[in-house]
Amino acid sequence: AAQTAQPGRLVLWPFAETLDALPAAGSGEGEAFGPEKAGWMYLDCCLSMPWNKLFDRQVIESAPGEPLRFDPAYSLGEDLLFCLVYCKAFFAAGGKGFYKLRFPQTFYETAENANSLTQRYRPDFCSLWMDLFGHLLADCVTAFHCPAQDLNAIRHGYLCTIADGLADLLRRGEGSPAQRRRAAKAILARPELAALCRDLKRAGRFSPLAVPVRHGWPRLTAFLWRLRSRRPALYGKLEAIGQKVTKPAAF
Repeated sequence: AAQTAQPGRLVLWPFAETLDALPAAGSGEGEAFGPEKAGWMYLDCCLSMPWNKLFDRQVIESAPGEPLRFDPAYSLGEDLLFCLVYCKAFFAAGGKGFYKLRFPQTFYETAENANSLTQRYRPDFCSLWMDLFGHLLADCVTAFHCPAQDLNAIRHGYLCTIADGLADLLRRGEGSPAQRRRAAKAILARPELAALCRDLKRAGRFSPLAVPVRHGWPRLTAFLWRLRSRRPALYGKLEAIGQKVTKPAAF
């Protein structure tokens, strides 16, 4: 019903983390947004997955070049890449934007599961996510023309994801502790991360994590990441103090 009422928009919806949070009946109530809200859709956990959207098969099969498919070269984030490519093709074909339903229509189990691919240690975690965030940010800038506030929030999420990956490498990575630290330092030396820290600094978006990432200090990066989850109030104070002494920007 929502798609019939909004024929020129990509219909998508939020998910529920518990079965009780699903509505008793479906509802087409929602809100329309332009393509520039693609970054916000990512931040709102609505862009990355394929199971919360109504896709136009004609757009998928008649995309310029070849039909749209998941890229088998990726074992992580292939769903995000597919959704990004689809959105670009959809808007290029005349799509007006998004129509986000107000209520969740899907239950997504987010509890930790040892058999889940997302819970296993991955030696390529940081490299894959650097590539994925590179695609996401490039599309948000050049294809969707997202506002600066959303771009900076995505960059901050990028920084947090890398910190998470580095902490996991130091904890569960292969080799001795010294070998893991060297591997972490090699990741922190990547030019993509230097550019990320410069962009955040230029925008006045301070993060305690940016300091050790910029200087190539993996253990401090991992410590601050654990502090962020274990003592969020203390981490928040560090962030607020740092934000005050740098150029003010909205969190």
